[in-house]
Amino acid sequence: MGCFGGSSKSKKPSTDELKQKQQHPTGSAPPSSVPSPPPSAPAAVATTTANPLAQGPAAAGQAPLGITTAPNENGAKASPASSPQPTSPQANGEGKAAMANGDSSAHNNNNNISTNSASAVNANEVLRLNLGEVKLVLQKLAGVNGTPMIALNEAAELLCKHLSVTFCSIVGFTDHCTTHILLAAYGNGSSEIENTPVMRGEKWSCAKLLEQPLCLHYSVKNEEQEASLPADYQILCKAGNLHSFLTIPIATEHEVLGALTIAKEDADGFEVDWWEPMLGCLSMGLLTSLRNEQTQQLCQLMKILEYAPDYIMLIHHLLRGAFSLLLRATNIKTGCRLALISEDVDKALVFEPDHKQRGAEEVMRTNPQNAQDAEINVTEIPLENTLLLDAVQKGKARFVSDCASYIQSCMKPATDIFISGHEMVASIVVLPLIYKGQTFGGFYVTLETTSNFQNIKDLLMGFVNSVVLVLHQRLQPQREQIWETILNRPITQADGSPIPGAEPGKQGAMDSSPSIADSQTPGAKPVIVKRSCTEAMLKVLQNELRKTHAKSQALEWIEELCLIEIVGKGGFGVVYKGTWKGSVAAVKVMYARQHERQAMKDALEMAVLTTVSHPNIVQVYNCFTDMIEDASGTNAPMTEGKINVRFRRLQPDEDRSLATCNILVMEYCDRASLRHAMKKGVFHKRLGNTSVAVDLCAIVQVLIEVAQAIQHLHAMKLIHCDIKPENVLLKSDPSKALSFVSKLSDFGLAKLLRENYYIVNRSGSGTVTHLAPELFQVGSKLTTAVDSFSFGIMMWELYTGQRAYGGLGRDAIIDRVYKKKARPIFPLGVPPAYAALAKQCWDDDPPQRPTFPTVLLRLSEMLSAFQSANSSAAAAAVGSGGGGGGGGGGGHG
Repeated sequence: MGCFGGSSKSKKPSTDELKQKQQHPTGSAPPSSVPSPPPSAPAAVATTTANPLAQGPAAAGQAPLGITTAPNENGAKASPASSPQPTSPQANGEGKAAMANGDSSAHNNNNNISTNSASAVNANEVLRLNLGEVKLVLQKLAGVNGTPMIALNEAAELLCKHLSVTFCSIVGFTDHCTTHILLAAYGNGSSEIENTPVMRGEKWSCAKLLEQPLCLHYSVKNEEQEASLPADYQILCKAGNLHSFLTIPIATEHEVLGALTIAKEDADGFEVDWWEPMLGCLSMGLLTSLRNEQTQQLCQLMKILEYAPDYIMLIHHLLRGAFSLLLRATNIKTGCRLALISEDVDKALVFEPDHKQRGAEEVMRTNPQNAQDAEINVTEIPLENTLLLDAVQKGKARFVSDCASYIQSCMKPATDIFISGHEMVASIVVLPLIYKGQTFGGFYVTLETTSNFQNIKDLLMGFVNSVVLVLHQRLQPQREQIWETILNRPITQADGSPIPGAEPGKQGAMDSSPSIADSQTPGAKPVIVKRSCTEAMLKVLQNELRKTHAKSQALEWIEELCLIEIVGKGGFGVVYKGTWKGSVAAVKVMYARQHERQAMKDALEMAVLTTVSHPNIVQVYNCFTDMIEDASGTNAPMTEGKINVRFRRLQPDEDRSLATCNILVMEYCDRASLRHAMKKGVFHKRLGNTSVAVDLCAIVQVLIEVAQAIQHLHAMKLIHCDIKPENVLLKSDPSKALSFVSKLSDFGLAKLLRENYYIVNRSGSGTVTHLAPELFQVGSKLTTAVDSFSFGIMMWELYTGQRAYGGLGRDAIIDRVYKKKARPIFPLGVPPAYAALAKQCWDDDPPQRPTFPTVLLRLSEMLSAFQSANSSAAAAAVGSGGGGGGGGGGGHG
């Protein structure tokens, strides 16, 4: 268990420290040398100046702290007191223009040409020295933290100290500049101004700034003038004793991103015209941080949190906004939790999103603010022996970098690591939520991989420091109400049914998790869920076992794999009967493809088979990738009934162009395929020369098993796209009535569905006789209905014992199925319910085809009906004019 830093914000200087720095700045004139404007000067002015960098030597008369003034003719710096001082910015601008044009009213009448030339030289020296100061500050701004949330705080402190001002703040704009978010503040009054992190409306300085061409400049000398200040300036004036303010926009050529404000105690602190252009230049050093996507997301999230209608939606948006921000910033999938500590600091409520809801995670990733319907689960935990308590006591973030190792090696592991069974927690960190020295909660981040969080430490600390004030303001006043609402709600199980004996307010630690959505806001619904953390522990330990197993597979030769005989061969692979660790297995060797698309098919098949587990899907024991076949090859002589072929992994230092293969070790289905069983007459029995008996019970039983496998695939958002008898394998099973069990196989054409449950068709791959019409149209939407169509064709083939569209070529089949909408014709005597289901499955309109839960229901009803009938009625006789055995039966429309 480890820890890292406390608050990322810099320590705010005291008023005395700032005064002392202002009295002795480096390389600048003392404050006392800067004269005050005449009493007639306006107290609050929004300045609009023309290009100050080209306004001649008049600007050298006075300089702000840190800005160099021009030397006089004797080589000494000009005294500000001896320089003319305009009574207003407008007058000052006129004076500068007159001097730039050589107006004699602005000079001594005795000045000659050489004096004017000397003045120009002095102005150039001022420009050179002042630009040098700007360059120095910009260099320092370029060296701030790489995380925008921390960088802006460091920048505010840097500007405040280097410019010898009393206050500095940086504000970000969102919602087309209508909402202003305080991102950083440093100096006198910063604590008070931070109490209003979200500003919206005309009373704030940023709104008034947008009405000005260049900057906003106010000076305050009395209470009447103070009352006319923007709202944030008034706060600073009262709390920080500040009397002069200068705000400029932080903008690109096309958009305004924010505002930079500096302030001083002296009412005449910014009368010198160099302040505005200098601050404008320095603001360019903030553009990178303000334009960063993290900053834009944070501003939007802060606005949403500020105006959330209640604490439920506040937490809802916080967790989803944090998930999205962290994902986009790091490309790492995280889990986020918020903990609120009770007043007596002995327990906590831990809030987290409900990931069980369909599509909730995808909504969080793409548009977290629109995830209105996702529920929020909350678990009550005792604080004793938790990471949260440790973080509270130390005032620092606490983390576990490897949860699997931690729970095995620690005698008493923290109890707040595994709360949700729906997320993988390989590593976890909790950051305390501290406001004015008091900790009121914690923010958890979990990862699915081990990590010490050093690579995202600054991002996490910057995010927490940005939202902690809003969370405190919105949640702290309602703490008692939140606890009362949660603890008085009845507990239910995950399916919504009540837990016998459970009482409100009696939840035990780590085993009760109310889903909080008790508000008038639509979308969030209260569901109390009782769960154990065992599932979460199981996930992380299983993951650790998989990693350990993967490492053990790095053997040079796979000695446990033996090949016995070839049972199938194709253009890109061979299927062997063999043994794996002493048990009979099917070994599918797929040679590396030359094209990425073909390689993707192999990869998808391996991914599906190694992920999907179902009694009616072929089980995979192991999968090996990038293997090299022994030079002896497949034609090597057999030794003791074994083929002398070995495989080893491609080594890192070997040529990647070497011929490699991928190997799937699967359960061996000894009864071959369903097509093979059909050819052997397993489901049909000839009755004389004119009729054939069909074993409907056996056929429907097989169809039920295949339908169960397909239903499982669809639940995992997979479509098989190649349902046919050849891809259904049969394995002996004496416990079954048929003495075998059906296993769906061959996932080379399988497709992963999107969140909206369809995928765009790019090619009509598959067996043409079983392809749905939409597969012949490039760009069509493919859904699970393509498997329903193939299933209907397979129903016809099983009943008739024939191949669909026998004797027709590919083009002819496409013409009939796609253009003419023709389908196979059932022979006479077929049970109406059976034929009706098949016809519904191959309907031309995909939405009209039944889903597999419906298919299973209909098949189960058929099986019951067939089994209840006597044996003579159960065997349907097929006459010579219809039937699978008769040459004219099973025709096509």
